[in-house]
Amino acid sequence: NWKDHFFYAISKNNNPGVTVGSCAMANCIRIGVPRYAAIVFFSGLKQVGQQRYSPPLDAALALDGDDRDEVINYLENNNAPNFPDDSGNKQYFPVDAATSNDIMFCIKPDMSVSAC
Repeated sequence: NWKDHFFYAISKNNNPGVTVGSCAMANCIRIGVPRYAAIVFFSGLKQVGQQRYSPPLDAALALDGDDRDEVINYLENNNAPNFPDDSGNKQYFPVDAATSNDIMFCIKPDMSVSAC
């Protein structure tokens, strides 16, 4: 179920309906000071307290229904509350290797990619 682990955020100034393609203005997502066109998140194995059950196969285990639609069960580092990012200008937090097994890639306005 890798598709359940894949998330992304796109800056308002870099979404498909905009031709600006710049993060010089405040309409871009960021991690600290740097602004990015997009961030790709891939959640690792579930951690203590996270539930990823999905009916009907795991219906006996899922006490309150389908847990797969709750981002908090996938992303750590206080990034889950930002989803969905309809504004395209929220602040995200880098991976803390001591508490997270998420993988994040930042996409700069020039479309170069680096781990974040």
